Amino acid sequence: MNIETFVLGDFEVNCYVVWDGNLGVVFDPGDHPDLIIEFLKEKNVSPIYVVNTHAHFDHILGNNLLVSSTGAKLVINEFDSEMLTDAFYNLSAYMSKPFYSVKPSLVLKDGDRLNFLNEEIVCIHTPGHTPGSSCFYFTDKKIVFTGDTLFKFSYGRTDLIGGNEIQMYNSLKKLYYTLDDNDLCFPGHGESFKFGEIKLWLKESLGI
Repeated sequence: MNIETFVLGDFEVNCYVVWDGNLGVVFDPGDHPDLIIEFLKEKNVSPIYVVNTHAHFDHILGNNLLVSSTGAKLVINEFDSEMLTDAFYNLSAYMSKPFYSVKPSLVLKDGDRLNFLNEEIVCIHTPGHTPGSSCFYFTDKKIVFTGDTLFKFSYGRTDLIGGNEIQMYNSLKKLYYTLDDNDLCFPGHGESFKFGEIKLWLKESLGI
């Protein structure tokens, strides 16, 4: 399995293209989706899914072009699905231009699975940053896309619309008891890391 990272837009969102052979998945296509589409063409990769870890505008700006140009299914957790088309809740209304995403093709609940070739991608619902923030876990490959829930030695803001400090605490605790030390985490911002690298910090931060 191959993973390419694009750091996109003013907020430096990590967009990930995951592929095996000619099929792939795109996580959080932020600004400049043309760069992602050009890469997909160069690699001759057709994305099956475009996955949003949550619905803040900086993670979804590429949804419309990616979906229309590739035919991929747009995927998001059920609790953020309506944010996609609401410029107030996806925060784009506070920027220079409101953004309205296409509606999702698949709306997931906690524990739902996406099939990608011989892989299962588990949706782990981790609210706190937004109501529907989720991590997406490739159980066989032991990699997880954590969005803005968990960064290296940090975690997502809870003071934005829909944020909740108690939910974030519970979500981080859920990840603490779900992920293994060698699981490789790909966050929505910043560098990737093995979960074991931050486990002690997370334990101390949560007071477990």
